[in-house]
Amino acid sequence: MKRFLVGFVLALATLTVSAQHKPFQFGFKAAANIGWFGTNAEHFENEGVKPGFSWGFVADIFLMENYSVTTGFDMVFLNGTLSYPYQESGESGVTVDYITNTFKTRYIQLPVVLTMKTNEIKGLRYYGQIGGAIGFLISAREEGEFVAETIKVGNSEMMNFLRGSFIFGAGIEYPINGSTYLRSGIQFNNGFTNVLKGNNVVYSDIKNQARSQFFELNLCIIF
Repeated sequence: MKRFLVGFVLALATLTVSAQHKPFQFGFKAAANIGWFGTNAEHFENEGVKPGFSWGFVADIFLMENYSVTTGFDMVFLNGTLSYPYQESGESGVTVDYITNTFKTRYIQLPVVLTMKTNEIKGLRYYGQIGGAIGFLISAREEGEFVAETIKVGNSEMMNFLRGSFIFGAGIEYPINGSTYLRSGIQFNNGFTNVLKGNNVVYSDIKNQARSQFFELNLCIIF
């Protein structure tokens, strides 16, 4: 047991001495994104991409010199458009058709990703990222086009509270001064959980089903 403890302490000391960086680094992030819905539910269709953005706090926890766990939090404004069967009751009776609904959502997202960097190459370092995130819905609004008329504008009751996703990213780092640097890259946030709840109002045996996904172009300053 003593040999194990001595070996463990020596290993930590070796890593500490060999590392030429802080064990932790923190920073801030801003990003622009384009979001859309993926769905394989019958009668549900994605209707294109919508722009959004995010901002947040970044923390790098170094495992080794070129490997770190990157976490923090993001405030993500994520939008997308989906069409599905809908029915509206009016003076002339019940109208059944497809509604095209734009959802405007806001999440607090907690990412945990492994960041793998190269050594410096001509003043730049390149990195790749892989990991996941969980998002907590803060607000959701929707606006629907139904039979060429805007019929719904307001808070959405269709969105689930939790959103899980896989994250894949790549980019570059540019040193500014000392341990301060800029990080810029592209990230694919691939949602794998159903962000909708309930069943369709026309086909009650069909569950509302869609996964929200987005690409983002981000810029971070790390201290």
